[in-house]
Amino acid sequence: RAVGDEADRAVTDLDEVRAQLGYEKINFYGTSYGTAAALVYMQNYPERVRSAVLKAVAPMQTMRLSVTTAADSQRALDRVFQDCAADEACNKSFPDLKKEFAGLMERLDKAPAKVEITDPKSKQTSTVQFTKADVILTLRALLHAVDTQSQLPLMLHQAATGNLVPITMIAVRMDKQFQEELAFGMFLTVYCTEEIPFVTEEMISKETANTFHGDYWVRQIQNACKVWPKGTQPDWSKKPST
Repeated sequence: RAVGDEADRAVTDLDEVRAQLGYEKINFYGTSYGTAAALVYMQNYPERVRSAVLKAVAPMQTMRLSVTTAADSQRALDRVFQDCAADEACNKSFPDLKKEFAGLMERLDKAPAKVEITDPKSKQTSTVQFTKADVILTLRALLHAVDTQSQLPLMLHQAATGNLVPITMIAVRMDKQFQEELAFGMFLTVYCTEEIPFVTEEMISKETANTFHGDYWVRQIQNACKVWPKGTQPDWSKKPST
């Protein structure tokens, strides 16, 4: 299909699958962008929905994830710092965690670090370049869940005091997983059509100010969208979901 109204096309395909499977009505479970798709489906095919559970709702009319991610990630990291400070053992082990993190980001902003790592499977050793962007993308992912958040105090302390191997290993592993599991073409098609055209400079400045994330993520997507095919949002995208 040609690039166009991506959410409309996606839910049309979904409804065709529903029909082929012989279901009169379906149950929805959506997370993040999946909630947007669910809302579109419910608007287009209300008679086909039996129930819907939406987790971390991201309606396209009001949320611009490419910019709000920065403030959301910062809030999550601040909670990690607060929780560590409130925990006797964590605070004793890492009393200057927030300051250490700031120092780490400042150093990487000036120059990337060269880190020697060993592949756990092949046992081959290689030297990789670790940058501030790697910290941003790695933390953005690890801050999504409590179990990975709990690893951050030690990992950030190690990185700030010179041992970048643990965080680099995770960054490399995550990058490989993203390359294998994320459909970047679909990702850009959706973002370039449904999100980036509605992101303003004022929005970027407001949402990314005073965050470790900064405007890195949204600028990367904006640059990619300059050359990526895009469509036009339908009228429903400008109206409240009902």
